[in-house]
Amino acid sequence: MQYLANRESGRKDPDWPWPEGVLPISHWGCAMYACVDCHAPEAPVLLFEPNADTSDQAWYVDAPSLELWLHSWVEGTGWYEETNDDMDMAPWTDFRIRTTRAS
Repeated sequence: MQYLANRESGRKDPDWPWPEGVLPISHWGCAMYACVDCHAPEAPVLLFEPNADTSDQAWYVDAPSLELWLHSWVEGTGWYEETNDDMDMAPWTDFRIRTTRAS
């Protein structure tokens, strides 16, 4: 349901498009989501952090695969753990490619 709502919201607000195939799997609060990129074979987990100034700055690579993300969750080593406040995530550079329609 959340995926469909996000896609619809992105159609209504083209400045904040939601990429096709990016499935929210965990809500972190403050409108932040962990999402799986279902179009990539390794299924990377992305962080959507909409408190950024622009949609280009709202997406980060949380883990290179769903398997590694689940492992860090179980082990308590993810960025969301209090002891990991200093973890930096790389921006998701495919965002604009994945949300720009072919003309």
